[in-house]
Formats: sequence, C-alpha cells, structure tokens
Amino acid sequence: MSILSEPAHLVDPHAERIGETSGVRTYLARVEQSIADGRDRPWDKMYGKTGIGIMLSGWCEYRSQTGHVTGVPGTIFFGNQDEHFTGRYLGAPGIRRLAIWYDNDFLEKIADACGIDHPRFSVAALPPGKPAYGIFRDMLALIVGSGDVEYIASSLAETALLFGRESKSSPRISDRDRKRILSAVRHIDSGFFESCSVDALAAITGFSRYHFMRLFKAVTGQSANQYVIATRLRAAAVRIAETKVPVSDIAFDVGFNDISHFNTYFRAAFACSPRQLRNRYRS
Repeated sequence: MSILSEPAHLVDPHAERIGETSGVRTYLARVEQSIADGRDRPWDKMYGKTGIGIMLSGWCEYRSQTGHVTGVPGTIFFGNQDEHFTGRYLGAPGIRRLAIWYDNDFLEKIADACGIDHPRFSVAALPPGKPAYGIFRDMLALIVGSGDVEYIASSLAETALLFGRESKSSPRISDRDRKRILSAVRHIDSGFFESCSVDALAAITGFSRYHFMRLFKAVTGQSANQYVIATRLRAAAVRIAETKVPVSDIAFDVGFNDISHFNTYFRAAFACSPRQLRNRYRS
C-alpha cells in the first residue's frame, strides 16, 4: 500500500500510533508511523480515511486518482477517503513513513471555510522542497501536541486542500469583514486577562469558527490564540519591568493558568526569563 495506509504484509507489527494527545485527537483520526520491509510486491487499495503522509526513508512508485509520482525521502503524499491507489516499493529496505489521518467532520469544516465544496486533495503528492518542509514541520508539531494545535491542524489541512487549486492566496478581506475581525481584536486587547476562546471570539464577529480562524490570521498575521498569548506577554513584560509584583502573580493576572507555560512563552518571546528582564530594567 502507499505511504498512508500499508497492507498487512508490509507493516511492521511494531508500527505505532504517536502523538495522540486529547487536543490532537479532537482534530485527527490517527497519527502513526510504520516500517515496511521494502519488498517490491505491488498493491491496489482504497483509502478508508483522508490523510497526509511523508516518506522518511526508501523509495516507491505511487499512482492515485489524482496523479502518479516516484516517492523519495521527503515526498509528501495526499490520500482521499474512498480513493483507489496503486504502487510498489522499489527494493529499499527499512521503508519508514509518518502519516496523519484527519477526522472527516473537522476536514469538512476547514473545506467550507476555504470555499471548497468537497474536502478532497487535488494532487497526489508534493516533492521534497520548501513547501514540503513546512508540511513536515506542522506534522511534527501535531505529533508532539505542541503549540496552537487546533490552528496547526486546520492550517495544515487548508494548505493541503489548496494545493493544485486556482486560489492559493490569502482570502480577500472586505472592509466589512475586516471591521468584524477587528472587533475581536479590540475584545482581546481590552480583556486579554480573561478567557478568550476561539468560539467566543468567533461569536463576537458572527463568523463560523473556522472561517473566523482563517480571516483572523489574514488580518493580523497570527492565529487568534497566538494573538492572545502575545498580548498577555506584552502586558506581563510591562508590569515586570515597572513593578515589584511577584512574577507568578503577574502571570496569573494577565491570564496564564500555568507558571511553567508562562515562563516558556516568555523566554521564547523575549530571549530571557522574566526575572532577567526585571533585573535589566532595575540596573
């Protein structure tokens, strides 16, 4: 079978599901890696789920209803639910691949937000290169459950759905829609210390959840969650520099519920710890 769904005689019995945190499981049906023996027996199968896979080692010939490619390490493969495909490995032992299978309901919502009638990928594969690297980076983020998981899952799905289609640019924003998004921005700026969930922000604008997520990124350059975190960090940095209030109190006051998460985000944003920032301003 292909990179996305191996037949029983090719799958290592120790193939494993990885990265299934509660957050990832909400958006993805399965995340898995597996190893094949590299024998060149052909296969002819059908996908049971829609998924994205990457070849980590080995080579294969792959043909689906959307195209025909020779897969090499770094090739990204796209498979649609109920799509027939054929192929064979090209004799390389230790074939390794990583695959992400999307939950159908989630994928349908992303397609709808992108103005796509059917949540199906229009290309069979993407060769190694910068776009493929970006997809691999997002796949790894989902596997470990790091960052804004929902945004990464939806952004990855959007990117894959738009490959091979006419519209690959950011969505056009009308003045009216921009004002609606900015109403959510104003809400965050004035109430960042309280809960700012995506659902609540979408409700303010009147957009559906995933349409809101897409437009918010187009307007601000960040996902809604990233914007909330950045706003909280800026507010925290000012208070840390200007006051003697304990750092932990400041972290909770600006909206963080976990001091370790706050410290991690703060270091990533300012390249120093909160205490180091305070000491610099005191000196």
